[in-house]
Amino acid sequence: MENGTIRKEILAEHDRLRAALAAIEAELARSAGGDEAAQHAQLKKFLTAFLKHVDHEEQLLGPVLKELDAWGPQRLAQLQTEHFEQRAAAVRLATLHAASPQEWAAQVRSFANRLREDMAAGLEPMKPFKQFKPQTAPT
Repeated sequence: MENGTIRKEILAEHDRLRAALAAIEAELARSAGGDEAAQHAQLKKFLTAFLKHVDHEEQLLGPVLKELDAWGPQRLAQLQTEHFEQRAAAVRLATLHAASPQEWAAQVRSFANRLREDMAAGLEPMKPFKQFKPQTAPT
């Protein structure tokens, strides 16, 4: 798969994740203290999709980042560290036993905000994909 195609695929996945986060937050705002079981189910579905995305992103980006340039191995290590932290946060959120529905909703919103920030910052290692052109041997 070409680098530009990988970038587009990851950005499309990020768009879908952002839309799912927005739907969760809209539901929390609409029904504060409402159907908690439905809210938890919606979050669980999102977290499952998110964890699949993280795995997919590593599968796509890992080989490319390693070979992209001299900083590739460091970029890959940074990506893996961020994904480790995101996975841990997702597991904590999935197993959270909050004191109140409001506290749970606040934790969900906090996770959503951090995830949006990480996705925006996560685009930085992908910027070289735009400029990257395979070098050809001189003739």
